[in-house]
Amino acid sequence: MRAKENGTDGLLGDRLKSWRKSIPLKGFQLAQKIGITGPALSELERNRTLPSAGTLAKLARNSNLNILWLLTGEGDMYREESPDDEDDSDYPELKDLYGSLKRIIKMRNDKKTEHLKGYLLGADPGK
Repeated sequence: MRAKENGTDGLLGDRLKSWRKSIPLKGFQLAQKIGITGPALSELERNRTLPSAGTLAKLARNSNLNILWLLTGEGDMYREESPDDEDDSDYPELKDLYGSLKRIIKMRNDKKTEHLKGYLLGADPGK
């Protein structure tokens, strides 16, 4: 869907609300999904505040929203998925591994973190 086709080429909050209604989610559902409060989402959608970089990252990670469209009104509302992208639900063990990675990095042990990064990058067949 093109921005100008649905009349949402104005303000970021208007675009965000238009996208949310197109998926469709209620405000509190989207807020919960991306880890912000309902009132914070309402402030964004009413053009009273702008999203933080963290909120934009959460939207990008947890939805099909094209962040460039959200910010500029240019391009498609929905991000195109790469054919190489796979549904993470096919790999439930990734959730456990992700939790372990977060705990290791939060320990702030630079030696362990660098060792882990080196192993993962060395083991990644895509690099």
